[in-house]
Amino acid sequence: MTGSSGTATIPGQGAGAVVKYYAFSSTIGSITNNFDLFTIKLNNNTGNFYSYIVSGLSTQAEILSFTMAEQVAPAVINPLAATITLEVNPTTPLTALSPVISVSAGATINPASGVIRDFTNPVSYTVTAEDGTTTKEWTVTVTNAVPNYGLLDDDGVNLPTITYWYTGQGSDITQKGTEFNTTDLGPLSSLFIRGSAFKTYKNGTGDVAGAQFRYKVWSTTGTEPDTYTTRNVNWTSNDGGGNQTWAGFGDQIVITDGLVAGTYNLKIFFTISGTGIAGDTEDGPFSATFQVQEFSTEAEILDFTLTEQTGPAVINTGDATVTVEVTNGTSLTSLIPAISVSAGATIDPLSGVEQDFTTPVIYTVTSESGSTKSWTVTVNEEAPPSITWANLQWPADGNITLNQSFNVYAQVYAESITNIAGQGAGIQAWIGYSTDNTDPGTWTNWIAASFQGDNGNNDEYLADLGAAIGTAGIYYYASRFQLDEQAFVYGGFQGGFWDGVNFVSGTLTVNPPLSKTLTLNVLLEGLYNSNGQMNQANGDSGPQFGPGIADEITVELHNENDYSITELSFNGVALGTDGSATVSVPANTSGNYYVTIRHRNSIATTSVSAISFSNQSILCDFSQPANVYGSNLLQTTDGWYVIFGGDVNQDGVIDTGDVTPLDNDQFNYLTGYVDTDANGDGSVDTGDITIVDNNQFNYIASLTP
Repeated sequence: MTGSSGTATIPGQGAGAVVKYYAFSSTIGSITNNFDLFTIKLNNNTGNFYSYIVSGLSTQAEILSFTMAEQVAPAVINPLAATITLEVNPTTPLTALSPVISVSAGATINPASGVIRDFTNPVSYTVTAEDGTTTKEWTVTVTNAVPNYGLLDDDGVNLPTITYWYTGQGSDITQKGTEFNTTDLGPLSSLFIRGSAFKTYKNGTGDVAGAQFRYKVWSTTGTEPDTYTTRNVNWTSNDGGGNQTWAGFGDQIVITDGLVAGTYNLKIFFTISGTGIAGDTEDGPFSATFQVQEFSTEAEILDFTLTEQTGPAVINTGDATVTVEVTNGTSLTSLIPAISVSAGATIDPLSGVEQDFTTPVIYTVTSESGSTKSWTVTVNEEAPPSITWANLQWPADGNITLNQSFNVYAQVYAESITNIAGQGAGIQAWIGYSTDNTDPGTWTNWIAASFQGDNGNNDEYLADLGAAIGTAGIYYYASRFQLDEQAFVYGGFQGGFWDGVNFVSGTLTVNPPLSKTLTLNVLLEGLYNSNGQMNQANGDSGPQFGPGIADEITVELHNENDYSITELSFNGVALGTDGSATVSVPANTSGNYYVTIRHRNSIATTSVSAISFSNQSILCDFSQPANVYGSNLLQTTDGWYVIFGGDVNQDGVIDTGDVTPLDNDQFNYLTGYVDTDANGDGSVDTGDITIVDNNQFNYIASLTP
């Protein structure tokens, strides 16, 4: 014996001999506790060790909690699917997060709690139970929460805005901060800020509490003030769908009051406050300059903006021309420009007046001093957008078992389509596959891919290729995209359009399955609650099993010609509170079998006929009398069918043999996870006697072929 390890040699024995060994230590004194041997290994001197595991260690491999400092709500843990989903703050990078994880008593997890991981894509964790052999694979998906309040910009068209007027303007000017920013208002004698307006949104628990417009003014030769002057902007209206308008801030602000001749900076800033998950709450700061001086002779067009334009107007002061491009499909016959001109100058036709830009339009700008300048404005329609790049993003290859999921990602770019937030309009995507490594343009098997989100200026799409392939083998896959009715384009791994040399197809190896899946629908009378749901069986301190598990059952497969022959038996099958259970059956199980359900204190119940196990997935439904041998089910008061409860001694009949142990345990106030607790509430009482008495009175017994 060395440390905690040692070897015992068993002398030769006759056939059938029983050998008993005791392990003890003569080197450790004053042993006060008993020590368990959990694994005994026997060496037959000619081959491998034979190991026998002594029961007693837990097989639970559950994740009980999963938290991050950045989360916005508790994680959603699904023990049946072995999945966890969690939302973190909208701006939190997913590339390096450190979760705090707790698991079943005695279990371990890999990677460990607190280890920093990249959650850009779903990640896997392996939980190993206390027994050291039972494992469970968990998939954790972390996403950024969607903000539920903030500034509403309407794709850059709307708000927030500032409304102002200065010398020489025919009307007030209303601009967004980005339009106002870097503007030189030129020479002027008066400058007024007359209002500010915001649009905000809110949903869920989000709320907008207030809006503020801020400004500061200082000479370009002086020092910028540390603080802004703040005006609260008033709430105006609910616009529907959680959107609101905030507008006006009281008396106009006379910026030029008290200013002497010189050049000045004007800086503005928009902010909102609220509660919930914040989106954009600030806009700015934005700055403009102006000069307080004599009347100007400048007659320039400083800014020319159309709602439909694709980019800033090209203003050529020397040639007195303005060129603007608008989005494809825009009618040029009735466009309304927003125009700003030199300080103190006016323009004809006025800013905001509808014009026909089918041909160039002449504008006349009159300076503050009265001199004029004629400008020619030309508006052109942009070329129609097209897909200029696509790829097969990930993975380059894979190896799965038949019917296993295999997610394939692809990305696409089309100017002014995918670089707008959300799914690009008119984009369709597919993932295709073939058994031949040929040009994807010749393939016929294409799976529609779903939009996953923006990836920079690209749109990313996903399809589960594994779900579409029904036969084991080697497959090649690529992406396909189409914009509206334009020609298909094909993406290769990883850099661009498929060319078979630099950007190629992915390779997927699909292996035959190792097992088949038997899916069961079973409800138990003793645990039944209502509406097709069961309670969890209790022990002394609450539910005996993990969340969503009602109890455990045994599933038996019996010979179709001789029911007395049990071909396969599966013990400890977890039965969900919704009546669902799954059993992994060896892949070579292909005959027809009667399926029998056994439960610790319920009547053994068998399928009405032998069920074929030739397919990969098998369904056995015990929720209808027509599916059960002898129609041996109990109908509940709300119309569902359940397996009879009360067979405490599991002799196949509910009678006095079940009543006696139940009465004894009730008399002794027995509690815990015991067979006489027919209704699973953790104690033996009249609630259990009622079930047994009713079924005894009706002569309920197990019926088999």
